[in-house]
Amino acid sequence: MMNKSRDPLSGDSPQVEPFDERVAILAEELELAIQFDRPSILIAVYESEFVLQAAQAALSERLSSLGQRVYPFRVTREQFDIALLLSQHPAREASVFFVTGLKWGGGKGGDEAYRALNLHREYFVENQIRAVLWLTQSEAIDLPKHAPDFWAFRHRVVEFNDAPAGAGEDASLDMPAWGDQKTEAESHQDLDGRIAFRETSLAGLPEGDASQAARLDLFYNLAHLYWAKGDYERSIQRLQTGLKIAERMQDSWLQARFWIGLGMARAALKQADQAVEADEHAIQLQPEDPLPWSNLAAHCRSLGQLERAMQACQRAIGLRPARAEPWNNLGNIYRDLGRLEEAQTAYRSATRLAPGDPRPWINLGKVCVDQGRPREAIRAFRKAARAAPQDAEPWTRLGRVYQGLGRNRDALKAFETAVALSPGDAAARAALAELIPPNRRK
Repeated sequence: MMNKSRDPLSGDSPQVEPFDERVAILAEELELAIQFDRPSILIAVYESEFVLQAAQAALSERLSSLGQRVYPFRVTREQFDIALLLSQHPAREASVFFVTGLKWGGGKGGDEAYRALNLHREYFVENQIRAVLWLTQSEAIDLPKHAPDFWAFRHRVVEFNDAPAGAGEDASLDMPAWGDQKTEAESHQDLDGRIAFRETSLAGLPEGDASQAARLDLFYNLAHLYWAKGDYERSIQRLQTGLKIAERMQDSWLQARFWIGLGMARAALKQADQAVEADEHAIQLQPEDPLPWSNLAAHCRSLGQLERAMQACQRAIGLRPARAEPWNNLGNIYRDLGRLEEAQTAYRSATRLAPGDPRPWINLGKVCVDQGRPREAIRAFRKAARAAPQDAEPWTRLGRVYQGLGRNRDALKAFETAVALSPGDAAARAALAELIPPNRRK
């Protein structure tokens, strides 16, 4: 689906604009409303939680420069009358409200929040409320059906169906891998020291065939450590040098290992086409190894090649059903296709096989949210938080689910933990600001 700045239900020809320009459209509409002291009702349609976070963070930054405070407003069964509640907000004159979660409004058919918008639409105008309603694709379809009079009040609709240029989907979603899971976990410990030791060892090796095995091992480990550090270009240099040695030795297993690493490094540089080519080389050398098949699935998915990605996942699972990565990656593909029950089943397989890895737990929580199973999502995000105690993402997601259930005290604790772990998390900080009781605010 292309990205458009238009009403999603209109028959207008789509006008494709870059991500930043679509953020600017919202910011300029709000700036005019602030300048002329008038209301502004904006609709922003998003495709994924990642895109939502990126768009909200970018718009919040623009609004901060205008002296405006962003207040997140999460719809719940108890907090469904958006217009009424925003009209009573004491700081509305210097605020822009980010409204999410219309589908959580409760009532018969889940349309209580929509009906309240239709009934109290004039409150937006009478109280000069400035708000952005962030809608999922399904909410954007339901809003004009259930609240046609409110829909006519809107000032602008902007669609966000992609991320900012240079950004990718949540890093936790896919599980491409270099190899052994223990090596993966250890690779982030004391990177600089481990790199320096191996570079010194490499420089001290004598020339000749007798040292080739040690040289290859050092090149491979250095490439992995540079990748873990985020120095992908240097990782590629070490991999390419090691690959040449493995080719001279005519060792197909070692060659495949270097090609797998090249696929990982190319993917980290957003060079998905080259990552796929590297995976294909590894598969040609070691067709019975499930790892390059699993990585191929993740990299094909990033190119939107879902059918090929699914075939690669199924091949990896067929070769080694007890490996977690292909199950997780298969779950992602099912989720992309809207096959949520199958996605949940695949994620649960991944969590059983890798219970200490937070990524399949986070993914399981996401799909439970998609399915309207908040309590199952809470259990999954808590498992992810225990698996990765320094990661803020499970806590941010827990906070959102708690908000959706109206459990604001639990949401407050979750967002406080997320901000303590990641002070730069704009979405968590904004949500926390809304939840802090007045007597605790500075």
